[in-house]
Amino acid sequence: MALIELSCPICDADFALGGDEKPGDEVYCSYCGSPCRITADPYDEECQIEEEI
Repeated sequence: MALIELSCPICDADFALGGDEKPGDEVYCSYCGSPCRITADPYDEECQIEEEI
């Protein structure tokens, strides 16, 4: 499985996912530590994450 990178909605840094994430999972930016939620299939090119409030 290819390494997937997403951009943090807070600091805009790109960070890699672990490989077993799915929609609705909470992930943390490896640079600023902000909690984010995956909004769609992380292996879909349209996947984004949103700031966790």
